[in-house]
Amino acid sequence: YFWMANSARIVGGALVGGYLLYESIYRVTRGERAIIFDKFQGVLPEPVTEGIHFKLPFIQDVRLMNIRVRPIEVKTEHVLKDSIPFLMTTKVLYAPKSDKVTRIFVNLGLEFGERIMPLIVAETMNTILEPIFEKCNDATDLLMIRNEIAMAALESLRKRCSDFDIHVDDVTIRNIHFGDTYNSECGCSSNSNLFTAHIPFSMIDAAISNSIFTGFGMSMKESIGSI
Repeated sequence: YFWMANSARIVGGALVGGYLLYESIYRVTRGERAIIFDKFQGVLPEPVTEGIHFKLPFIQDVRLMNIRVRPIEVKTEHVLKDSIPFLMTTKVLYAPKSDKVTRIFVNLGLEFGERIMPLIVAETMNTILEPIFEKCNDATDLLMIRNEIAMAALESLRKRCSDFDIHVDDVTIRNIHFGDTYNSECGCSSNSNLFTAHIPFSMIDAAISNSIFTGFGMSMKESIGSI
């Protein structure tokens, strides 16, 4: 009986030790950064780079953020000065700044791109196209300056996104749709009927201030003052 009791204690201790070890190890792969939330210290300011790391089980929690360049396409609706409406699809390649992922996570969450980039791209395109439209007499003129529009958008988006610790790698005008009348001219599909409306920067700031923290609870929001 004594031998069986000792064996049970040894097996139980081994199981508990194995579980604690499992809960203590996490891996950060290439193209990721880890954000650590400590129940006593809040969100730790320094992100963790790739490799195998240890954490305090039940005290620290880990969230992984993708820092690779990824695309997003945003549709915006505009009107030329000769009252020709058109739909423009802009493709933006962007990535979070790897040394700022903790601040991005606290302010915007892991899905920061889906939350903030459509708003920024839509407002930027509406802003930069106003002076450019003065050069366009018709749809053909607009098609001729697609590269100029993309370059202006790239410069403007880089400045605006830097406020949110996001780097914009490239901007491409993927599609300009003037409707059935201009399909043969611009090679666009008549089914492009979705667009992102004009959204002022004030709504972007509101979206950030109303961000919802999930997974870590409200204690995270209280821990961000020093970041």
